[in-house]
Amino acid sequence: MTIRMAVTGAWGWLGSHLLPALERAGATPLPLTGEVRDPATYGVGSFAMLVHLAAALPAVMQRDGAAARAVNVDGTRAALAACAARGAGLVFASTAGVYDPRARGRLDESAPIAPPTPYGESKRAAELLCLDWSRRTGLPVTILRFFNLYGPGQSPEQLPGYLVQQVRRGEPILLRHPESRRDFLHVEDAVAALVVAAERSQSGGHCYNVGSGMAVAVGELAHLAAQGRVPVVAEDPGLAETAPWSCADCGAIRRDLGWQPAIDLEQGLADWIKRMDEVHRGWGDRAESVGRCGMVWDTVSADRRTR
Repeated sequence: MTIRMAVTGAWGWLGSHLLPALERAGATPLPLTGEVRDPATYGVGSFAMLVHLAAALPAVMQRDGAAARAVNVDGTRAALAACAARGAGLVFASTAGVYDPRARGRLDESAPIAPPTPYGESKRAAELLCLDWSRRTGLPVTILRFFNLYGPGQSPEQLPGYLVQQVRRGEPILLRHPESRRDFLHVEDAVAALVVAAERSQSGGHCYNVGSGMAVAVGELAHLAAQGRVPVVAEDPGLAETAPWSCADCGAIRRDLGWQPAIDLEQGLADWIKRMDEVHRGWGDRAESVGRCGMVWDTVSADRRTR
């Protein structure tokens, strides 16, 4: 009999990549629909593991921070209660946004915690809930702190999605602070980490970084995506030696779960753009789902701004 694995946020970007991966791994995925704070959402019978992806994202938090925080924190509390009632384990999708942005270099799980955004604060609060439940009840909990993900289907509200959109449109890529360096991980590598964490449930609470382990300048990422097809325009470039930079130390998850990234950044971007080219050739103008407008990316605050 295959293992039943429930998934919140199953129809989101990451969830849409996870469901087929769980099937390939031999599990039976159970997509959960409905309000994640509602216990009835989890009423799908028994399951051995719950992968909790559902969350109010940063853009939602900007519009209604209190309601979004309630979704992220109270939704996690409801997910924990559902797992405890069934003797199931939990894999919680968190973010590297819980770390202090002033921390530079390779960050392990003991790096200073000081989330700079309401989204990061809500994820940290949910992490603490997970660890508290695990200590009090023995619930197996694995927290994965994802760094910057990219890959097919990603919204242009995210930096890599914006880059690919501009390349596809033949329009210039506009950046602020291109010297900022970040860790970029392909979505399929992120999914592989979720699958292995779900398969290898451990007693107690555990927290792992999930990233590529490499810090790449945002300007370099833009040029990798552009491949000479569109110009990359840097506005108000700063000094590289003072620019924020960090990447994941993934030694713990490699040691405990045997996970490590497999997809090269340059190849991952090239495959994504090739796939988009094929889609656009097949669909023509109908593939343009987002209106044209001038955008500039502030790569320090990671906010997209209209010009």
